[in-house]
Amino acid sequence: MNRKGPVVYEGKTLKLPTMRAEYKAIARKCSEADAAYEDYLQQLAELEVQRRTAMAIERRLKQVEFPMVKEKQG
Repeated sequence: MNRKGPVVYEGKTLKLPTMRAEYKAIARKCSEADAAYEDYLQQLAELEVQRRTAMAIERRLKQVEFPMVKEKQG
């Protein structure tokens, strides 16, 4: 195990980059709000899904290669 802790290590192994990047900030936010652990996990999972969805949309738009739109002049 590396020195950064099991969450960082497992986040990389399981390919959860958003969770790995955001777990501390979300934990701090949930701690301040006195949220349950389930709420913390829910927020992390939702954020991961949102970012994956956004990246998938971007990737698909790049792959589609829509033709250039020509505008009429005059």
